Amino acid sequence: MSMRHREPEEGPEHLHRADQFDRAIRVVERLAKSKYAPRQVFEVLRLAARGAATTQLDRTAAALTYRTLFSLIPMLVIGLAVIGAFATPDQISETVSRFLRFAGVSNIVVGETSPTGKDLPEGLIFGKVEAPVSVNPFETVGDITVVKEQQEAPKPPPGLEQWITDLVSRVRGLPFRTIGLVGLGVLIYGAISMLVEIERAFNGIYHAPTGRHWLKRITLYWTLITLGTIGLVATFYVQESLTSWVDQLLQQDLLSGIRGPALRVVAYAITVLISTALLLIVYTTVPNTRVSFGPALAGALCAAIVFEASKWGFTQYLKYSAGYSRFYGSLALLPLFMLWVYLTWLIVLVGLQLAYSMQSFGQAVQIARQGGVRGLRTAAALLGLAPEARRDPGFVDPASVLAIMCIVGEKYAKGSPADAAEIARQTGISEAVMEELLRRLLRERLLLKVEDGERDAFAPGRPLEVLTAAEVLRAGESLCGDLAQSGDRRVMEMLSLARAKAVEGRTVADMIRESGRVLPAASMESTPTLPHIT
Repeated sequence: MSMRHREPEEGPEHLHRADQFDRAIRVVERLAKSKYAPRQVFEVLRLAARGAATTQLDRTAAALTYRTLFSLIPMLVIGLAVIGAFATPDQISETVSRFLRFAGVSNIVVGETSPTGKDLPEGLIFGKVEAPVSVNPFETVGDITVVKEQQEAPKPPPGLEQWITDLVSRVRGLPFRTIGLVGLGVLIYGAISMLVEIERAFNGIYHAPTGRHWLKRITLYWTLITLGTIGLVATFYVQESLTSWVDQLLQQDLLSGIRGPALRVVAYAITVLISTALLLIVYTTVPNTRVSFGPALAGALCAAIVFEASKWGFTQYLKYSAGYSRFYGSLALLPLFMLWVYLTWLIVLVGLQLAYSMQSFGQAVQIARQGGVRGLRTAAALLGLAPEARRDPGFVDPASVLAIMCIVGEKYAKGSPADAAEIARQTGISEAVMEELLRRLLRERLLLKVEDGERDAFAPGRPLEVLTAAEVLRAGESLCGDLAQSGDRRVMEMLSLARAKAVEGRTVADMIRESGRVLPAASMESTPTLPHIT
């Protein structure tokens, strides 16, 4: 009597999943062999679009916009304190003005303009208005012509640059002794909370498993605030010097005809280079993971070009849109400022997402070229071509954790750390599950993260001759604790006892030797030369 229990798996849905995975494998194989640049660019853009939708960059940009508004004054206080240590008040004012122009804030002006860019009479908006009585502005008294007192000329439309400049003046004139402990605490919290939110957003894009320790955070944040402020001020003077040098060069008779356009092009190029350098520093230092320099540079350059073009576009939008002051008055500065900050953060996050997609694409192609079904499967998961390959299983075998420790221990004994991609390839575990396993082992102090070039690498947290296999299994069993409670707990306990008995008295070094790998015993106890441990 034959039993056909597997018939449901042969249905259309199962065949569709199999065909989808087969197509993904074929695509990965073609990408690994292809050197056609447009196809690779298309795959990177597709991967970036998928990542942007998954990480919800629009919501992240909105959250960072709120944090920016909340932390505006705290960051101003810290920045002015750093600049004030080596600059005069006039130099501080000039630096603030340059920064506002660089950030595009100086372009935010509330004006009353029509879609054609000309002043729009009020009657064209609110209905017909009777023309005022014409009055001769001149009055003759004897032989002397006297000019009548005229109505004051309208003040120029208020700008956000003037508002922030006044705010900076008030902050500079505020005695710090009047702030108090509570005010100082609020300032510190405001500045740190913004940087923490930025790090959390960047870690989400790069899928970093954990955040930094608070001691490292404080060191990094203080370095970025202080040295970043000094570096930004230095770039302004470099920009001024280069522009002046190009201006002198173009004053020659042969080049005088192209002086104006050439200066605009040079100024734009210098500003793009400054933005690229700043974004590159932020992209490579803020995420708590290894960021490849090449993809980060490309993402920073793309974001810088779009950012500089957006400043011009936003200026044109304000120039040719309806007058906000007719509806909001001076309060129109707030929504306009929030809109520009939101667009700025969105550009920064999209550039970072593009950098991560380029890095993932390069890793996937490299893994696929090494061959093997596991390598192709891992590459398909990295590229998002096989969703089933990336799906997290509801159960993780604790023995897989022991296999991970053996792989890491073997590489460690040979003097080199193991990176996450290599571990995933050798074990056949998807990247998403591998991140969770490595995160658990890091928390249990069974692994340490080390710096190895541009990779995320790991080394054993304890000597291999001391670390027992039973201890590693217990750490792995904690991953499936929820599933054990939902099922028959006695069966899970029996399996746990059987595993513990099978590895009783054995260390990780013993497990590596018993697997057939011949390693020197001294290497298990000594500390090989490894990259810097983080």
